[in-house]
Amino acid sequence: MTKKLIAVVMIICIGITALTGCGKKTVSKAVLKNDMEKTEINDIGVSKDDSQPYWGTYVHTFAAADGGYYYIGKWNNAFFLLFFDKDTKECYPVCGKADCTHDNMECNAYVGYQYSKNRQTTTYYLDSAVYYYKDNVYLLDTNGYLVRFSTDGSTREKIAVVYAYGGESGTNLVFHDDYVYVYNLLGHLGNEEEAVETIKRYSLDGKKEETVLEYTGTGAAITRAKSYGERLYFLIETATMSKDEKANKVIMNSRYNSLYAYDYKTGTAGKVLEGSITDYCIDEVSGNIYYYEYNDGMYCYNVKSKEKNKIFDGSEETRKMELSFDGKYVYADNRFWSIEAARSYQTYDRKCVVYSTDGKLINTISCKGETFAFFGDEDYMFAEVEFEEKSSSGSKSGLAYIKKDDMGKECKWTELK
Repeated sequence: MTKKLIAVVMIICIGITALTGCGKKTVSKAVLKNDMEKTEINDIGVSKDDSQPYWGTYVHTFAAADGGYYYIGKWNNAFFLLFFDKDTKECYPVCGKADCTHDNMECNAYVGYQYSKNRQTTTYYLDSAVYYYKDNVYLLDTNGYLVRFSTDGSTREKIAVVYAYGGESGTNLVFHDDYVYVYNLLGHLGNEEEAVETIKRYSLDGKKEETVLEYTGTGAAITRAKSYGERLYFLIETATMSKDEKANKVIMNSRYNSLYAYDYKTGTAGKVLEGSITDYCIDEVSGNIYYYEYNDGMYCYNVKSKEKNKIFDGSEETRKMELSFDGKYVYADNRFWSIEAARSYQTYDRKCVVYSTDGKLINTISCKGETFAFFGDEDYMFAEVEFEEKSSSGSKSGLAYIKKDDMGKECKWTELK
């Protein structure tokens, strides 16, 4: 009798395991549609883990950690994983190896070119994809691997192939719980054929991969994904190509869709805000969603009260803005609009405006010569800038920072050295 009971229980367990994927949690795939109704959100919630949504999403060059920031930079004429100490303002390689000179491939911090045995192929790490999550640094290599580094550089672990590198990545990561969510912000922008855009997630133990969201569209891409509370927020961008006969070149014309959110717990997705939204950021505590509408201005929408207020009007030089919230101020940068305008032979000053949460203008940071704004946390802001000092070959550019001691005063960029 006992043996029969055990056998029956084993058969039932095997059947359940087969249906549930070895007992692991699976999430149903969310399918996004243009005509879907708005999803009502009454509370953002507070994130249990730090996915650092205050960084820019087009390039993720810096990652915040205890006491400073990780990034990839030049050291002894090669590329190394470096750490910027926020107290001393000094940079050094992430290598705890005794007596290491930090000038060759044997250094734990080296992330430059690595050749195959026949020297036909090379591998290196992308300086535009640096992340810190749960006491580890995560990088992407050009073989498509997500690689986990220990904080002293002593160990490297390939987790999974999460993208295909083709000279330009576009791959962006968002971390939540024990997963990394992966999407391509370039997608199929400008393509004339319909295609499927996806968000996939990989377990950080490298054992599980699944598509959690799909969107089908023409010339489209999922972009600006950021994690707040228990949801992954993102935008849909579409683009068409046109020929500039005067310049004899092809120009990409972008259009912007609504703000959407994917619910981590339920595996469902929906539209949160409608409009031609170019970027957004969220204050989890107050429930405010700050967002910028193309050629209109920046708004604040509160998910609790459902009130919508305009923070500032757009202008000719701020038709498209990239946003960040550091817990105190909202930052709006016009880099991408200045680039788009230049294609139409219009020139606008580069700048980043800083606003308080109640809509008061705190500062306007000059970004002349800036090529990328990476934003930052409550302590530092980072960018790639062109310095007034010239090098032997002409203009000099590099990574720089602003310490946020008093954002009400004049801010100047200081070179990272």
